[in-house]
Amino acid sequence: MWFSAGKDTWKLKAEAKARATMDKITEEWRLPKAELDKVAEQRDITGPFIQQYLQSCELEIITEEATTLVAKLQKGLLTAKEVTLTFCKTAAIAHQINNNLHEIFFEQALKRAEELDAHYLKTGETVGPLHGLPVSLKDQFHVKGNDTTMGYVGWIDTSVLATKPWLRDPSLVPISWRQDIVEQTLARATSNGIVNDQRPLKLGIYWTDNVVTPHPPVARGLRTVVERVKQAGHKVIEWNPPDQRNAKRVHLAFLKADGGHDIHKQLRLSGEPLIPPLRETFRLRDPLSLIRYQELTVEGLDYERTYSDYWNSTGDEDDQPVDAVIMPVAPHAAVIPGKYFHTVTGVDHMPQNYANSDLAYTEAIKLLDYSATVIPVTKADQKIDKANPDYQPLNEVDARNWNAYDAEIYDGAPVGVQIVARKHEEEKVWGIAKIIDVILKLSHTSG
Repeated sequence: MWFSAGKDTWKLKAEAKARATMDKITEEWRLPKAELDKVAEQRDITGPFIQQYLQSCELEIITEEATTLVAKLQKGLLTAKEVTLTFCKTAAIAHQINNNLHEIFFEQALKRAEELDAHYLKTGETVGPLHGLPVSLKDQFHVKGNDTTMGYVGWIDTSVLATKPWLRDPSLVPISWRQDIVEQTLARATSNGIVNDQRPLKLGIYWTDNVVTPHPPVARGLRTVVERVKQAGHKVIEWNPPDQRNAKRVHLAFLKADGGHDIHKQLRLSGEPLIPPLRETFRLRDPLSLIRYQELTVEGLDYERTYSDYWNSTGDEDDQPVDAVIMPVAPHAAVIPGKYFHTVTGVDHMPQNYANSDLAYTEAIKLLDYSATVIPVTKADQKIDKANPDYQPLNEVDARNWNAYDAEIYDGAPVGVQIVARKHEEEKVWGIAKIIDVILKLSHTSG
């Protein structure tokens, strides 16, 4: 194959990059080999397993809510350097355990933290609303002086563009965060999430797309949210929108419009092959024609109008359209390696394969450009999340997904749901998610 000649080269380059990243971790934060050997024996490498390598003062910081950390930074109870050091150390430990960092910016982070502390010491004021709070960046963000590889071996040691296109495009207008909408939304419930004097929240519940049925832990998570929200006095109605499989088909066709040629172009830079689970999904195909691309655009716009009309119709009886929708993020609580069934054997001309994958829970929302957020609900529990032995799969992919469920293996995996609002309603969906999160936390405490 075309990559065989460079096979050893790309592997060596990848290994060198991995070593260079690891070398950025100070010896003080390195774990002994004996400790690293324990990783393979662990069911859960988060939480207590990582926390055992932290001091008590570091644990207080790393387990604190972000809002509380910001408040302490603003009051001078913590320094930016203290917080940053703790997060860097924790990230360094996690990387040694799970190889989860593409790039490490510890030095830059600590330098910036020292600058913020100096500014606070001199003026008594913070810099911005998140003063001193460390953040991680998705691997698509460009950071000056560092690689942006996204995992591509061929992108190692390539220069990062320092241009700022938004300075040249006058059509880009910044949209500020509308805190007033957040406050209006939060005002519809008391501090414990119970309905206030105003109208209760009206939420839709989307149990399944009728293509891939959620696993027992996810179904329980949905039921939990609905039950708790109703107990708090809010309304919940069944959500029966236009078939989300159509939206998924259109959106995935857009994503694969070039027939995978760009991905293969980047792979050819190093000779790196696609990993087996992706070889069929991203095999080379003919790009979509311009005419077909235009047709898909029209299909997407038609779907958006139809979905919007349905949303509006939910207010026909009480003059209160649904505020947001509760739905699965995916049909499973977590993905067992090799058992993520979304392989697509065609592009635009094989819609049934798109329809049979499990991405309809998120792809439709992406096509609609709706506002969405995910909140944690519970964890899979093998004692109560039993698979129904009499369940009849809806189709072949549903059968594969259902058969992949193993209550013992999934035990302890986090379960979340997504809360979806309409386009440009980021502040509203955040407020609703906050209300639901409070309801869940208080019910868990009281229960």
